Amino acid sequence: MNAHTHMLGGMVAGAAVSLFGSSSHLLMLITTAVLTSPLPSVAAVHGHVEPYRRGPWGNTGLAHGHVGRVTPFGIVWHRGPFHSAAALVFWMAAAAVVGSLSFHTESWTGALVLGTAVGVLSHLLLDALNIMRQAWL
Repeated sequence: MNAHTHMLGGMVAGAAVSLFGSSSHLLMLITTAVLTSPLPSVAAVHGHVEPYRRGPWGNTGLAHGHVGRVTPFGIVWHRGPFHSAAALVFWMAAAAVVGSLSFHTESWTGALVLGTAVGVLSHLLLDALNIMRQAWL
């Protein structure tokens, strides 16, 4: 899966979820789902760590490597903490803060949080279809 696939998945998931809600925030929900679907990939930067290095989060390191980036805090692994249920909660909380500071209405903030949840969750679900294991916790 790449960013384009994840964004398409976020768009489809956002449109599907919007069918069950009000149409007043349809564009906000779908746009947010599309823009947040690649968020768990933030740590995935091609670069400083060889691609077939064994990763600490369930990757066997045999057929598919764990790409990581060297940071001042150590190696940040792709499909590490950013590819988990904890990241979903983190991004939803961030969306709630941004929404409450920006919109001052519960309905727009709710659409932003729901769109974020749909986008990040669609990313995690699409990654679960890959042959690499997905660490959700």
